[in-house]
Amino acid sequence: MKTVSRQVRVMRVQTVLLIDNDPGLLGLLALELELAYYNVESFASAEEALASRLEPPDLPVLDY
Repeated sequence: MKTVSRQVRVMRVQTVLLIDNDPGLLGLLALELELAYYNVESFASAEEALASRLEPPDLPVLDY
């Protein structure tokens, strides 16, 4: 009998930090990223994000 070896990859969910003062745009971006299987944290300001984050995100997205 032949034994088949299978590799299983465990992928870590990437965290995207969204910062934007437009709640509509923030919600839309968060929804699209969540549908793409990203972990999303949304904030209305940089100060709010800095006050609540302990670890850096994989990708920060800010408005300018």
